Amino acid sequence: MSAWSRLRTSTAYADLLAVSERLGRDPLQVQGPGGNTSLKENGAMWVKASGL
Repeated sequence: MSAWSRLRTSTAYADLLAVSERLGRDPLQVQGPGGNTSLKENGAMWVKASGL
């Protein structure tokens, strides 16, 4: 299983998506059309692109 596959099934990734969605829906927390969020796990930085 690839590192990406392991990350996609992790609770850390699910938490990142949930926080990103919650922040993205709050106009007091974001500027412009949105932005990236990231997660560092096992020495790797994973960046969630805008709109995902």
